[in-house]
Amino acid sequence: MQVNYKTRAGWPYQISTELKRAISHYVNNADGFRIGITNWPERRAQQYEAAGWAYDEMIVLYETRSHRNAVRLEKELIRHNWHRDTLEVDRDGGGGRRGEGWYFLYIVRRRT
Repeated sequence: MQVNYKTRAGWPYQISTELKRAISHYVNNADGFRIGITNWPERRAQQYEAAGWAYDEMIVLYETRSHRNAVRLEKELIRHNWHRDTLEVDRDGGGGRRGEGWYFLYIVRRRT
């Protein structure tokens, strides 16, 4: 899986609208996508591949040192895209272990 960095930074209230537009652009013609956070994008991409998830690309959209801000945006963006049939999640975000250092919000997508 290819990992592309198109990162932005800022407070969630400042960046939320821009991220919503970016996600809409990237997933408009996708067969499936997920929104998530990680502290190591390349490792997360490898985990998706090892689990057999057939995503073509990871796009890293946001970076922050704040776990709280990353989780807040993840939940907001999942809720914003909940209506899409191609969103492949079973909860509204915030799961998983908390890592160290920077946090990255990403989407993975399967292209049509």
